[in-house]
Amino acid sequence: MATGIALVALVLSVVSLGWQAWTWKNSGPVVEVNVTNAITDAETGEAEHYVGVEAVNTGRAPTTVTSWGFELPGGGSVYSTVALRISESLPCRLESHSKATFYLVADELRRVHHEQGIELRICVLGSNWERASACGARRPCR
Repeated sequence: MATGIALVALVLSVVSLGWQAWTWKNSGPVVEVNVTNAITDAETGEAEHYVGVEAVNTGRAPTTVTSWGFELPGGGSVYSTVALRISESLPCRLESHSKATFYLVADELRRVHHEQGIELRICVLGSNWERASACGARRPCR
């Protein structure tokens, strides 16, 4: 009888510890990032190709996006320095379970990739990835 009670207490303790670890991990902001292609005429009046980056805060706490960009293979980065009308303005507050979408003219990304001799592949990344990649050098495209 005492062994049974001890086993039940042990199982409940492990479950409680797991629950506490899960709630601690998810108590702050958790931002998931997805990359998309967009063609719109909202910015210039002519249809243009844009790369969209959607940031979704799935965590319990708010966070603020102050900048965004793409990692390049070999260490460089491409950041958006010109705010587009169709993008959210920076800094952008992401409340719990809210999202914001930012856009970059695809030609700018192509230009940087061409200058560095990198093949441009726009990847849509799974929600378990912490950052979006425009080229998939460190993580393969799916």
